[in-house]
Amino acid sequence: MDNNQLLREIDKLLDKKFEENLKPIRKDLRELKERLENVEIKVEIVNKRVEQAQEETIETLTELMTTGYSNHEKRIKRIEAHLDLPTQKN
Repeated sequence: MDNNQLLREIDKLLDKKFEENLKPIRKDLRELKERLENVEIKVEIVNKRVEQAQEETIETLTELMTTGYSNHEKRIKRIEAHLDLPTQKN
């Protein structure tokens, strides 16, 4: 066996050993990638729910402010109506 052939055999053995050692690492990386994708999906869902809750909160606060302003205007009109009572002659 000449040196080149010996070097090729050593190279093949090293490649084989390297591949064997890489298999569990690749498997772990695939699993981690799947878990990361699941986490990303869950984060998107949570972000959408937070956004929806914020929109609903803004809508509710807007309704409360509008109703409060409307009720305030009604109270002012009632007060003004009471102030316009006819004056009594003495």
